[in-house]
Amino acid sequence: MMSAGLVFTLDAAGRPTYSGTCACYRARHLLVTAAHCVPEDAAAYAVLLPSDPGEGRTLRPVVSVTRSETSDIALLQTPPRDTEDFPGQVFRSVPNELVEGGDFIAFGYPVEGAGGQPTGRLFKGHHQRYFGYDDSAGRSYFAAEMSIPAPAGLSGGPIVPAHQTDQLLGVVTTNVESYVVLDSFEEVEEGGRTLRVESRRVVNYGIAALLSGHRDWLDGWATGLIGG
Repeated sequence: MMSAGLVFTLDAAGRPTYSGTCACYRARHLLVTAAHCVPEDAAAYAVLLPSDPGEGRTLRPVVSVTRSETSDIALLQTPPRDTEDFPGQVFRSVPNELVEGGDFIAFGYPVEGAGGQPTGRLFKGHHQRYFGYDDSAGRSYFAAEMSIPAPAGLSGGPIVPAHQTDQLLGVVTTNVESYVVLDSFEEVEEGGRTLRVESRRVVNYGIAALLSGHRDWLDGWATGLIGG
């Protein structure tokens, strides 16, 4: 998916550390990601768009970060380039409707193993439910529960309706664990102590912050920077 990129935090010496995925919205120099991918204690931020060709494939410095006050969403601005090889590779709008159980496509750059490199991968699934999600940072936002887990590095990555791939439905924010009980039994030990044993299967679900309630904020930001 050529509309997605990688987000890096930079330390005081300018050394980059990969922190998540982002998505171009209406212009190649305007990007949406998860707010936790651009923590406030970083010295600076940068973006890499792998679809940039040849010598153009360099880090783009982030010149402004606008964070949502209520959701795990952040908007990034990089300097516009005089020419873009793929100006049309952007997400154009936020869908007007949500489809119960709707199929989605997600894209991001998960990292596997210690010292692993982020690798671009496409994911497919369906929305299991829409609900209010409370995260560990104290934010409460409207979210989609995904039928697939969200590996590290997919945070900030775009999720799009399977049949409207130019529409940005939301961004991946986290992964949650649940479990199902496969079997259980109880044993009464000496002294009357009861021991309960359960066999469980851990289930992982990805969570995505939905943009439907932030459409005016997002479009107002983009329009103010590119016009139209």
